[in-house]
Amino acid sequence: MGTPAAPMKIAMLHKTLPFGRITRGGGVDHQIHSLANALVERGHRVTIHSLDPAPPEARYEVKPLAVPPIFLRSKVLYQYALGWFFRQADLGDPDVLHAHGDDHFLGGSRPLVRTFYGTNLDEARWARTWKRRVGCLLHAPLEALSAAKADVAVGISRATMRRLPFVRGVIPCGVDLRRFRPGRAKSPIPAVLFVGGLDDRKRGRLLLEAFARTIRPALPAAELWIVTADLPVDRPGVRWFGRLATQDIIRLFQEAWVYASPSSYEGFGVPSIEAMACGTPVVSTPNPGAREVLVEGAFGVLAPAPRFGRAVLELLGDAARRESLAERGLARAREFSFDEVAARYEDAYRLAIRRAGLRHGRHPRTGEA
Repeated sequence: MGTPAAPMKIAMLHKTLPFGRITRGGGVDHQIHSLANALVERGHRVTIHSLDPAPPEARYEVKPLAVPPIFLRSKVLYQYALGWFFRQADLGDPDVLHAHGDDHFLGGSRPLVRTFYGTNLDEARWARTWKRRVGCLLHAPLEALSAAKADVAVGISRATMRRLPFVRGVIPCGVDLRRFRPGRAKSPIPAVLFVGGLDDRKRGRLLLEAFARTIRPALPAAELWIVTADLPVDRPGVRWFGRLATQDIIRLFQEAWVYASPSSYEGFGVPSIEAMACGTPVVSTPNPGAREVLVEGAFGVLAPAPRFGRAVLELLGDAARRESLAERGLARAREFSFDEVAARYEDAYRLAIRRAGLRHGRHPRTGEA
């Protein structure tokens, strides 16, 4: 746990927040929310500029971003012109700006840190529709421009850093260890948990088919628990959950025997570290994020798609191996506590302040020549 830095005024930029009016919040939204809270706990003043209001439990301030309604109704305008409104917004006088997207039009002398949660080029490669693929490819140049303009640009994994020019550092995603932790007895029946979409890069349908073809016939008592926004499909042994409150998801992580992640691509893979923090071993396909988080299989099981179901079945049948992986996973998850992540961002903020000061010939904190 790092020692908190001298208090800073931090302005964060992100279009959405958890449980907002635009979306209910994806993984990035929850990461930003938790990071901002961790920074406030470490003594900093954090303001997030967003289209959404402050979510429950926010310890930071939220300032609304004024955008004409037409820009919210048009997906093209929403995706590509939103950065202009961040440029025009009154961002105050923070010590540092921390952008999580849509910062390609930002300019000026304020120190700027940019976080990349994956890359559009990788998203395009694994997109399931041509519209999604084209959208990602069109956005990729703006992503590169954002990295070039930042004083400090970081990726959430080494895989992300290698794919983007001008990104020279890695600060991983975090997990709230005060909430995600072992705390319940495991389910009395063998239970496999999956969180994500069926037909996007999360590839829940691959697991659904593997469960029906390989796992359920060999282990008739097994259940597959799926947390998804997709419509349920009637299958024996499959329990469907819609969008859940965080505490309900934590309960499933705690009670499941195995967390299964058959994703084609992950920039990092937050649900995997959440599962490990709850004492549940992980089986994942060897995508870039999973290989990094699981350290090439040292902290979980990596299995290619053709034998994914077999790998899950083998782990369900091996209690000693599950216990060993759970212990290793708990140790690995501690490396991603939000307090540690916040301390690393403090270092990034100080570096950005120094670089901005040198870039403009001013003292990095006072602004004096």
